[in-house]
Amino acid sequence: MQEKLSQMYVTGCSKPAIQYCGNTRNMVRHLQTLHPKENAAYLGRNATSAVTPLTSFLKKTLSLTDQRAKTITRLIVDIVIKDLCPVNIVDGTGFSALIAHAYPEYPLESNHYYTDRMNDIYAIESTKLTELLKEVDSIAITADLWTSITHHTYLGDTAHFVAQDGILQTKLLDCTEMAADQYTAEDSFN
Repeated sequence: MQEKLSQMYVTGCSKPAIQYCGNTRNMVRHLQTLHPKENAAYLGRNATSAVTPLTSFLKKTLSLTDQRAKTITRLIVDIVIKDLCPVNIVDGTGFSALIAHAYPEYPLESNHYYTDRMNDIYAIESTKLTELLKEVDSIAITADLWTSITHHTYLGDTAHFVAQDGILQTKLLDCTEMAADQYTAEDSFN
């Protein structure tokens, strides 16, 4: 290859001589920048693909209203909701590095932005559940009281019903933190 490149250089170039440094990197760079048509012909490509404009390397930032950005936002919110991650995961350096690598054009926002998106999803899903429950004839409601590892007490209310399509459904209606640090039988009746 070096002989062919040198031959091309010697026969048709009026530029100053390129110093040889043990490889053909300088020669290749010279051909790409100063002789794009000849270099493209040699490589079997057209001349337009041989020269890449500098602007193609610059990543454009998406608008958050762009459909692709909305999809990425939904995926981030899904991580928080489905994997039960804290919303401040988006403020972490590791998560920021992941998004910058996977979606460099996506403008990562603060956790407050994603909290607002979760509230939007909650409102939509809550409305859907209300409409679904209006169509159900019978509902069984269960309550569960438990204490977390950090000694916070929670009460969860769950609805169990058979939907119109005949499939048994279980939906969480509410999960509330109780006032007491640890629950007792007295707390349950108050």
